[in-house]
Amino acid sequence: MYNPRPLDAVRGRANPDGISYLYLSSCINICIKEVSPKYRDIITVDEFSLKRDIELIDLVSMFPSSKNNYNNSLNHCIRMAFSKTQLSARPEIEYLPYQFICELIKNENYAGVLYYSTYDQNISSNNYNIVLFDRSLADLDSSKRKLIQITSANYKYKNVE
Repeated sequence: MYNPRPLDAVRGRANPDGISYLYLSSCINICIKEVSPKYRDIITVDEFSLKRDIELIDLVSMFPSSKNNYNNSLNHCIRMAFSKTQLSARPEIEYLPYQFICELIKNENYAGVLYYSTYDQNISSNNYNIVLFDRSLADLDSSKRKLIQITSANYKYKNVE
């Protein structure tokens, strides 16, 4: 449960190898998709609560893009890119800009980042992910723990040229 020890931490969208952040989701379906289970896998899902109010960088709320407002345009681009699906077989390279952005955010004393999942294409939904830089900010509620078995793995596809 929680996030791995730093020695066991592998890179993610927000963290490089060896730095351990806590990844959370607002929706159980997105949580399941984020761990990429296979058919008949059994996974554990828990609920978390925050120990105190925290300040996150919100990459979910939309900023209007404007030629006259460089900061809003830049914020909008970062928000959209952060939730974009990675297509490369080399995420260790493609994740570098996001990891850099998260380190900048962390150094400004924010607790984490709120962003849309790459697994939810409905950008207007309330389904989002949270990365907490410090796992001690959240409590695990083991009374709400669920063991879930994956009963289907449906993939939609299209031909690309």
